[in-house]
Amino acid sequence: MAVNRVTTEAPPHFKRFYVCFEALKRGPFKGEMLFAVGRNGINHM
Repeated sequence: MAVNRVTTEAPPHFKRFYVCFEALKRGPFKGEMLFAVGRNGINHM
């Protein structure tokens, strides 16, 4: 996962992440990708 910071005091901003799909085939869930996304009261993820 990579993040950017505008300044050292600023919170990080998401840039990208890496997923190895081959590892998903050998894991305990056998090819299933499980995601959870939520939003707070001001509609931020």
